[in-house]
Amino acid sequence: MARWAFRCARSTKGTEVCVGVPAQVLALNDGVMPMARLSMSGAEMDVCIAYLPEAAVGDWVLVQNGFAVALLDEDSAAESLAAFAELGALSSD
Repeated sequence: MARWAFRCARSTKGTEVCVGVPAQVLALNDGVMPMARLSMSGAEMDVCIAYLPEAAVGDWVLVQNGFAVALLDEDSAAESLAAFAELGALSSD
């Protein structure tokens, strides 16, 4: 699992803020807890997709703390991923 997807940033006042990361839906698994297999900058992971029942394979979603929380258009996802790359925040170690 790409640990960077769950990193939090600490502000100068000591407050932590978790950042959502764009990912593309590879597969959907129905069930009591609907899950999706996602590709996040080359790393694959499973997340809960219960908040986005309308999501489909190929869609882009915003992932935060193991949950897909919003649908994104492809341009927004690309823009966000480019910003993360510019900040050096896309390492998967």
